[in-house]
Amino acid sequence: MQRINHNVFIKICFSVFTLMLITLASIHASTGLFEYKEVRSILVYAPAVSSGGGGVLSRVELALAYPGAGRVFFSSLPYTEVETQGASRVAAFIASIFTGEDYSKYDYFVLLESNTPLVGGPSAGGLITVGFIALLLNATIKPNVTMTGMINPDGTIGPVGGLKEKLEAASSSGFKVFLIPAGQRFYRYPVYVEKRIGPLVIGRIEYQTVDLVDFGRKLGVDVYEVSNVAEALFYFTGLNLTRSLVDVTVKLSSLDELKSFTSSTLSLTRGLVIDATSIASQLGRQGRVIITYLQDINNSIDNLSRFTNTYPVYTAYKAIQLYSYSFKLYWYARIYSGGDLRELLNQINKTIESYLREVDQAPCTLGNSWRQAMTYLSWLYYLRAINTTDSSSIIDYSGNAIEYLKYVELLDLVVNKDVELKSCPMDYTVIYSHALASYTYVERILELTGSSTGVQEYAGDYLTILNYAYSNNKTSVYAAASLVIAASARAIHDASGDTQGLPSKILPVIWYFSESLNNDVALLYLDLYNEASQSGDIDLATSSILTLMGILSITRVVPRSEIALLTTS
Repeated sequence: MQRINHNVFIKICFSVFTLMLITLASIHASTGLFEYKEVRSILVYAPAVSSGGGGVLSRVELALAYPGAGRVFFSSLPYTEVETQGASRVAAFIASIFTGEDYSKYDYFVLLESNTPLVGGPSAGGLITVGFIALLLNATIKPNVTMTGMINPDGTIGPVGGLKEKLEAASSSGFKVFLIPAGQRFYRYPVYVEKRIGPLVIGRIEYQTVDLVDFGRKLGVDVYEVSNVAEALFYFTGLNLTRSLVDVTVKLSSLDELKSFTSSTLSLTRGLVIDATSIASQLGRQGRVIITYLQDINNSIDNLSRFTNTYPVYTAYKAIQLYSYSFKLYWYARIYSGGDLRELLNQINKTIESYLREVDQAPCTLGNSWRQAMTYLSWLYYLRAINTTDSSSIIDYSGNAIEYLKYVELLDLVVNKDVELKSCPMDYTVIYSHALASYTYVERILELTGSSTGVQEYAGDYLTILNYAYSNNKTSVYAAASLVIAASARAIHDASGDTQGLPSKILPVIWYFSESLNNDVALLYLDLYNEASQSGDIDLATSSILTLMGILSITRVVPRSEIALLTTS
């Protein structure tokens, strides 16, 4: 096998956006535009804030047309901004996930009218999602209920602004129930005040806090906080799509192999630490800095070793991260002592090539999708390593490449109960377009709010892999799309500052999708979430629960007839 061609890989990744436009233009060409057998529609009113700062209501008519092709049509009067259109696309897809309906069987219409010159922001996303769910379930929406809240790619309701003004608008229009995002009951809003000082009148903006529940009661409106669209749907329709928070006791069957993997990985890490310490001890000041970090790794190895039996999945993941970290430190020591990085790169290239041959020929299953995606991520970082001349960057990228190859090893061990796709390759357009829409939607919101998070870089890397997989019709589309959605959701939660208590918002949805917890890829991340939570690693717990939500949402897109369980020995 020839050395991996970096230029071809990058060109494919960047050209896929053009390919997607062509594909979306031709998808289901046999379905004539507007040749529908059935059209359902519903009218809702979205509270908003006018350019003058007052509350207004926008008229939103939603329609569901069958048979369709998964197209989302948006019209606004007078004008709207991009994030509002993006929210509509995400809303349509999440509605299909929650109802278990085939997204591509319908076309979705959003017709928005407002008295304001420009409609902007994603605050109607939650309401639009609820409306599409009601249409898909053929349920009736109560006319005296409305809401505000952003729809997130994981189905949670995100925070928005202008809540006091929106509540006042809802009250003046006769609404009796007003739903707001969880955590925003006590709302701070600006008030212009004037203060006389001698002959001068000084005006300034002060912030006051209002309890929206109490304020709503004075206006004759019941205000409730909602965490996800399922909770919101209950207030609108009376339908309960959530389930009780019961503990899912199903665990991976290969825990003994997992513990052995952790022990082996920690042993390898210990060996790297010993070798790196020996080299660094001869390097003076630079070496002393490296030795300090190596001592921290040794302490972490000791801690993990004590918890391997208690938290087998969590310690396996942390062992992989420690191995990657020690690998980087070892090569930093080697470079400072005159080592040659070509040896490192050649070794990684040979390993990746052997992995690529294996994963590209593997049957189309969910487990193999994840193996392939992890291998492609390793490949991506290797390509970055060989295309830079900076030694530090080469080592960092190489360490990342090694880390993802370790994740492939982990998957090889734990995935015994798998999900097999009977007809593969299949049409990945719906999966790809939803992941791309989620990523673009979140990027637009972060740009709009001037926010930035470190997770965006990971989301961009996952998108690169998704682009490559989609353009080459690779089964890793499933895993890469799950990762893009998870990272996008994490980015928006980090930027909104609402990660506190995030699992409690998502877990009711997870239990609702519990019939999809029938494979070891999903159970891997469920166990990782549970163990990370118990060990106090909130960051990893949050990432794990979002990844699990990404897996469940993507697998629900696949028609049930296309899925079969596959159990290997």
